[in-house]
Amino acid sequence: MEPVILSPKGRKPPNTQHSVAAEPLHSREKLGGDFPASPEEASRLRRQGHSAREGMGPLKTTGRGIGVAVLDSGISPHPDLDDRLVCAVSTVPNSPGTGDFLGHGTHVASLALGNGSVSRGEFCGVAPEANLISVRVTSGEEAQMTPEERYGAVVQGLRWAIENRQRYNIRVVNLSMGYPLAQYKDHLIDPLGKAISEAARAGLILVVAAGNEGDRPGTLSKTPATHPDVITVGSSDGDKVAKFSSRGPGPGKGMPDLLAPGINLMGANVAFSLAESRNDRELERAQVIQTQYTGAEREQLLAELDPKPTACFMPNGHPGYLAMQGTSMSAPLVAGVVACMLEANPFLGPQEVKEILKHTARKLEGWDEYAQGAGVLNADAAIMEAARRNPHMTVPRRG
Repeated sequence: MEPVILSPKGRKPPNTQHSVAAEPLHSREKLGGDFPASPEEASRLRRQGHSAREGMGPLKTTGRGIGVAVLDSGISPHPDLDDRLVCAVSTVPNSPGTGDFLGHGTHVASLALGNGSVSRGEFCGVAPEANLISVRVTSGEEAQMTPEERYGAVVQGLRWAIENRQRYNIRVVNLSMGYPLAQYKDHLIDPLGKAISEAARAGLILVVAAGNEGDRPGTLSKTPATHPDVITVGSSDGDKVAKFSSRGPGPGKGMPDLLAPGINLMGANVAFSLAESRNDRELERAQVIQTQYTGAEREQLLAELDPKPTACFMPNGHPGYLAMQGTSMSAPLVAGVVACMLEANPFLGPQEVKEILKHTARKLEGWDEYAQGAGVLNADAAIMEAARRNPHMTVPRRG
């Protein structure tokens, strides 16, 4: 397993070849404007989807020099990430490519640390000067893999991050994924548990998605979200818990540690990816319904669809950004904030980072701790508290 090692500024993307060679599903109209966005277009984009930094205000740090390993479906070239990506590797059996067929990993990474260049900063990630290390642990073809292979790819990805943490200054690991706990005799076991514990002992701060299993009690039941050594992130929707966000009581820790926004977050889009293709189909259905149906029937049919906002069409005819929602999108917001905290105070360890995040979170009224944990992420307060605990460092003010 040889990583694709890039220059510190990642001038060239890694090998991102994948098996998709389909044509666009329809002729795309330039609904989101040209590339790059004009200042007027960038201002308008707020009304189409939500920025990763929305509501955070100007943060005092940018994650400069902190390595963030994104264990996900890989990374494909995108202007928002090309100068942040320093290394890419795949631990998927018999699948050495590092590109992103799903369109999930690229989106997640851009929320954590994309530079927002395509949108003139409007859809900038939380920590735009952190370094991206892509560890591809899923290919989207899990049906063809045994459970041992699926869990094994993640375990190997975590161990690769442990072994290479000093080489790339990996301090943060984002895992926007969830796998069922395994049944062994009369009890459940966590196939990822040992590797997660090893990573935490090595000083890595693991930020994971709580899951999208819905609003019933006990839906937070998958690994790695249940592990006590990770920071488990659910989704908020304004001043409430998102309906899809998994919650306790459940196995392991039994609840999320905190929430972060998770509705229609605009992140980097991958042309021809599964995510883009699904959205294309929703848009096509909406267009058909609008032209062939009227009145209440049309409104009912449109309400059943969920086409996501897109923005900033690129020279290749594909949007630079696509909105997604879920706890997979909430986790990288917290991972980005953690990178900013570590720039302010590099001496923090995993438990202290978790404690600060929970201590500074904003409680939602009317929701129990099984749904919201400590409350909603307060990025600025967490970064300032991290800096306050570092007597050797003052927080740089970069606006």
